[in-house]
Amino acid sequence: MTVEILEELLGQVSGEEKLLLLLKYEQGWSIQSIQQSMQLSESAVKVRLYRTREKLQKLLNQYKNRQHDHQ
Repeated sequence: MTVEILEELLGQVSGEEKLLLLLKYEQGWSIQSIQQSMQLSESAVKVRLYRTREKLQKLLNQYKNRQHDHQ
């Protein structure tokens, strides 16, 4: 996946969703660190990360389908 595609997909999620992803996967923060920083429960962080990953997967599939339809 190119950076441009990733940026396009991240532009379609909320600020909180983007922040969660960046803290976890770009910055390497632990669930506990995110929990403390965002004042959320551990389970809330896990659920929100899961739902955000699912949302990105759905958006990526839609993007791929659009690309396939244009060929």
